[in-house]
Amino acid sequence: KEKNEIRRFEEANEDHYQIQNFVGKISALMNPLTLILVNGGVIVLLLSGAKLVQVLFGMPYVFDLTVPLDACFPFRPVWVTAYVGSYLFWCYVYILPARESPVLASKLAVADCFGKTLCMIFFLALPTTNVRPEITGTSLWDWGMGLIYSLDTATNLFPSAHCFVA
Repeated sequence: KEKNEIRRFEEANEDHYQIQNFVGKISALMNPLTLILVNGGVIVLLLSGAKLVQVLFGMPYVFDLTVPLDACFPFRPVWVTAYVGSYLFWCYVYILPARESPVLASKLAVADCFGKTLCMIFFLALPTTNVRPEITGTSLWDWGMGLIYSLDTATNLFPSAHCFVA
């Protein structure tokens, strides 16, 4: 009878181990996904929330941050490569802590939400823009820069959410 109980225990223990292992894998996948979803929601809120309030309440003035120094830097559409590359780096920066520790991922998520909420308050109180160089070429780089212009409008520039994330 004792051998039978030992065998039943080992089988039950193995079943329990398999379930725990499976749940652990799901949990390991969910930590980075949760961080991505929460940040995605905050980004959507940042991109649309302040602009929506500005449109709905008819903000009377948008501050233009264009300065004469801007004309000193030549416009090169090939810079779209660095811009897209920075997004890949930012994704990596968010995924790395999520993979290392749930506590670290939670701290990053709270700090990120707090910082982006602070940015949104500034965006609502001080709506800003700048004048972007015109895209005149027809190369792949020009097309990419046009896509960036359409996705990342020249509004709500201060404080820079890009610099905050970096």
